[in-house]
Amino acid sequence: MARKPWSALQILGIGLFCGGGCLSAIDDPCGPNQVKVESACMCANGFELDTTTLECTACGTGAITVDNVCICPEGLSEDAAGNCTNMPAGLGVTCAAAGECSVAPYSTCIEEGGRAGYCTNSPCTTADDCQGGFACNTAADVAFCQMPPTGLDKACSAQADCQGFAASYCDEFISHRCVVPGCSLALADCFVGRECCDTSAYAGLGVPATVCAPVGECP
Repeated sequence: MARKPWSALQILGIGLFCGGGCLSAIDDPCGPNQVKVESACMCANGFELDTTTLECTACGTGAITVDNVCICPEGLSEDAAGNCTNMPAGLGVTCAAAGECSVAPYSTCIEEGGRAGYCTNSPCTTADDCQGGFACNTAADVAFCQMPPTGLDKACSAQADCQGFAASYCDEFISHRCVVPGCSLALADCFVGRECCDTSAYAGLGVPATVCAPVGECP
């Protein structure tokens, strides 16, 4: 288990208690994904502090760390997967009807996957027609640029790293990324480029019965 960030007072207390006998602990007081800044441990760049576990977890792609928090550099926006992208204005905005999507070409309101509706562009032909991490869903009656599940492909090392996202399961065995669990083998309801895998044979390892994996990569 990763060690929690140390405060300056904790480090000072260890020094007073150990005297000259605990130099190794003081020389290397930080845990995984942490760096020593002056007299305290901070999350390394690309990681942020989980306020529940007090461990440093990975940011989305392209994010930087400022004061233990992941932020997108200037000019980039955080997409639904938690990655920093050039998200165009109007794309992915929450909506309940097409009339609420007023920024062209993202004038189509899509409701799918049990989540709130969002503005996007439709029709589309290939991924080149989509921006901001969206992908062209050609399986729909009218093809549209589909929003990725939140947290998809976020780097992870423990299940806590994926909590709160639609991609809520951490594949700790192979990819070390957050993936979507509980998909339907019959409906094939995974995000574009993914397929629903029957992983029930690995239930003894705590793996969900089904997960979405890149096409051709089912275990």
